[in-house]
Amino acid sequence: MNKAFKIISTIICLSGLVLSTGITVYQNITTNKNVFGQWLAPVYINMEINREYANNVSTYSESATKQYYPMTTRPVNTENNRIQNIEIHTQLNTTAFHRKIYLCIPQVLLQETVNAIDNISIFIGNKLCYYSNTDIQKFEIKTTDEYSFLFIPNLYYSKSLLVKNWANYYGDLNLVLKLLFNFLLYPYRFIVSYLFLLGILIINRKNFQSVYFWLLQKPNLWQNVGLIMVITLGFILRINDYVRFSGWSDEIYSAVSSGNPTLPFMTTCTDPGNPPFYVILLRYWFKIFGWSEESGTMLSVVLGTLAIPAIYILIKQNYGAKTALMTSFFMAISGFAIGYSQEMRGYILKIFLTPVAAFLFFKFLRKQSVLNLFLYILPSICIANTHYYGILFIMGNFLFYLFFERGSDSFTWKKTGIFLAGNIIIALSFMPYFLYQLFVEQYNFEREWVIRPEHAAIMTILICIAGCVTAYSRKINLNRIWKNTQKVFTLYVVSVPILIFTLAFLISFVKPMLNIRYLLPVSFPFFLSFSAILISGCKRTRKTKYICVMLVWAASVALYEGKAGIPGDGYASYRQARAFIASDAVAHPDKKSAMLDNAPKNAQYYGFAAIPQYSPESGYDVLYVFNNIFGMNEEDQYKQLYAHNFNDENMLVIIPNDEVVIFKKYLP
Repeated sequence: MNKAFKIISTIICLSGLVLSTGITVYQNITTNKNVFGQWLAPVYINMEINREYANNVSTYSESATKQYYPMTTRPVNTENNRIQNIEIHTQLNTTAFHRKIYLCIPQVLLQETVNAIDNISIFIGNKLCYYSNTDIQKFEIKTTDEYSFLFIPNLYYSKSLLVKNWANYYGDLNLVLKLLFNFLLYPYRFIVSYLFLLGILIINRKNFQSVYFWLLQKPNLWQNVGLIMVITLGFILRINDYVRFSGWSDEIYSAVSSGNPTLPFMTTCTDPGNPPFYVILLRYWFKIFGWSEESGTMLSVVLGTLAIPAIYILIKQNYGAKTALMTSFFMAISGFAIGYSQEMRGYILKIFLTPVAAFLFFKFLRKQSVLNLFLYILPSICIANTHYYGILFIMGNFLFYLFFERGSDSFTWKKTGIFLAGNIIIALSFMPYFLYQLFVEQYNFEREWVIRPEHAAIMTILICIAGCVTAYSRKINLNRIWKNTQKVFTLYVVSVPILIFTLAFLISFVKPMLNIRYLLPVSFPFFLSFSAILISGCKRTRKTKYICVMLVWAASVALYEGKAGIPGDGYASYRQARAFIASDAVAHPDKKSAMLDNAPKNAQYYGFAAIPQYSPESGYDVLYVFNNIFGMNEEDQYKQLYAHNFNDENMLVIIPNDEVVIFKKYLP
């Protein structure tokens, strides 16, 4: 091909690629903003105003549609309210950009209406913007013939480098990541762009082939560069808005009740559902980096990022660098792993420790020395004291060891006894926590358990698999398989999750513990490993190697879209709700404020001003009702009111989002 023609054709295709991608992105942004996932924050506006002026106010968004939003009252007992103020609300369009937001008031009624507004609270994502009447009086005003528009300042959710002044925009990095993965994982949305990309590849195929063969000759270079790129990508995906939602109930419990660095050390053992290693780690992390939600969640980001090289090392040891790089890429982009990497709980620690312990387990199998056993014991103690299912993982390793040692020529009872002693040490490390729960906390480890259809179905399938493996094992020489590292590791990857589930199922007949949600984090690294091994196996045969790209694409889409099932929304609004209560109380120093369910340690954790717990004899003027982290629903809030012989008269309802409300009750 003529060199000049080649250059011109490449430039044309490259220009077409950029232009077609830009047009596709613009069309999707303007017609269907949800295509790129969550990248615009919801906006909820609440206003406390004198009821006589409530109909004078609406909200105006300077967006593509330049839309007006009427403000309405929430159905509550307003007819019998003796107070003059009411709460009016609106939610802005969740799929529209909101560049600037204004209050729209008839010009002739401007000053008296502004004077009638007590406060405005605007919830954008997890950010609260609170404005007292003093703040509102300072709003910039522009007028038309009939209306005055009061510009609401400082609403921007994220400081952006490229796109500025959008109130509900999650930021440039978030948008770039959404666009990048949409381009890579959903090519049908960019079909024209991919045609131009294909043209570039065809025109320059010899150059690309040269680069490919050059990289093959330098395995250390492409392996190291590839791993660094995957780890970097994984970290960026985890750090992107890692505190977009404030913590839900269990996260706040981890930070405030068990991992609180201001409380005695033994509080790390007070969580009956979780052994203490993670909260001990979290506690000392807080001591070093500060006691805050950002700091605590960053620990999970770090652990989630470390899980990427951990699984790479495990797979490379047994299957080589290409399969290892694929597995680490799956770990990096997995929505499941990313979700747990942004949650202040011990599940991501399990995901990190599982491949570490598995790597050292196989190192011990290859050379059964005291040093290698000691190295295996260390992470095993950590994972056993992170979650109950970590103990089942260790038990699964022990059963796997027995099965394959029994079938090998090198089996001796002495070696088995030594490994058993190591497992006993691991079990003994769990006993201090267990005894503390049993005798100090007097926890009986009981929970409801019903054999669900899916449990029975899974167990039936596993029994059939076990029967087939047993029948097959009689016809083969296990010692021959034992010498094939890849076959042994493949069987290990398949069998350990099966053993964990089976053990949990059987133990649950005595002490119920089977929960699929707890099973997934410890089994997830095995699932990723098996997926990569399966795809790598297809590459080795002529008939299937051409579908490997399709399999990698399908696995990537499934993993990227897969979620961890972490509770959010209403539970993730605790911080915003407490922020409103603290801000509103400070804005009204003339009123004596109190709370039901005050949770002072939670306020201290978030840095909010302490508000007294309500007591009838103290003569309070305002009562805020917002439940603690384990009772975040409106029904429980009404129960709290009724328990103190209150009704919903003289009560305002503030709405941070669709899941949560805050009660503000004026007392007689």
